[in-house]
Amino acid sequence: MALGPRGGDQIIPRPPDVVVGAPPPWSSLVSLPDLSWNSVAERVRSFPPGAPPEFAVSNSADAAVLVALMPSLSGTTEVVFTKRPQTMKQHSGEISFPGGKVERGESCRDAALREAHEEVDLMPQSVQLAGRLDALSTVATAFTIYPFVGLVKESVTLTPHPAEVASILRVGVDELLQEGVYHQEVWQVAGHEWPMHFYLLEGETVWGATAAILTNFLGLLTGTRPPAGRPPITDRWMID
Repeated sequence: MALGPRGGDQIIPRPPDVVVGAPPPWSSLVSLPDLSWNSVAERVRSFPPGAPPEFAVSNSADAAVLVALMPSLSGTTEVVFTKRPQTMKQHSGEISFPGGKVERGESCRDAALREAHEEVDLMPQSVQLAGRLDALSTVATAFTIYPFVGLVKESVTLTPHPAEVASILRVGVDELLQEGVYHQEVWQVAGHEWPMHFYLLEGETVWGATAAILTNFLGLLTGTRPPAGRPPITDRWMID
């Protein structure tokens, strides 16, 4: 992963009225659970079934992403992210999970695996799908996103598709849960309050729908799942 100031130089299109949100759900824990690969893999397999989106967006299309988990050389657990090229028309330079729109006649599950193969050369047969996280809706781009958690047991080499992925990030779950990495902001947009999640990594920021999915995953993993009742997740195209 590219090193640099925590959070990097990504420009976040914040509205004028932003207030500090809630602390991370896992901040109340005396200690974090075992984050070794074997322990995380076992815990992920016991996740409850993912819920449908709490709010519907008119005329939305289905999309699917893969939250791919891989063992590190030291036996801990890493999450695979991609950085979108600056040449992309939407969400250029942003951090995301491998994924994309579900094609006609395709299941969301198969779409997540196909997109991961196309974007980072992760072969579907190398992935054991452990379940689905909560679906969520994006407002401006009108997608209903179905996130799937996949376990990649064996050592594999990931290769970015040059037209779709600028770089691949493998970030340790322990880093994502470190103090000071996560923060929440509440955005005032169109008369509504929107809780926005942010993860400030070395040289990069994870935010928007990707951060919302990640927060759902980490909440389940640590047993501190946030309460229900979240609004649909806004993204930069609602504001720009």
